[in-house]
Amino acid sequence: MKNEAIDNKELILALEELEKEKGIKKEYLLESIETALVTAYKRNFDSLENVKVEMDPRNRSNSCICYERSDGKCK
Repeated sequence: MKNEAIDNKELILALEELEKEKGIKKEYLLESIETALVTAYKRNFDSLENVKVEMDPRNRSNSCICYERSDGKCK
């Protein structure tokens, strides 16, 4: 099975299509994806806090931010 990633533009277009066809607000879907990505990051990197995922549909970008802890490390 080939592992193909979806780019940001395709993701936003898919969310917009879901909003039109199923009536599910794009903002709700984005928040759900952000929450899932934070949870996955925390599980994979043993991080308890200091993680924020932001998806911006206006410029069709996303970012995962890990803030430094008091010991200077970012997991």
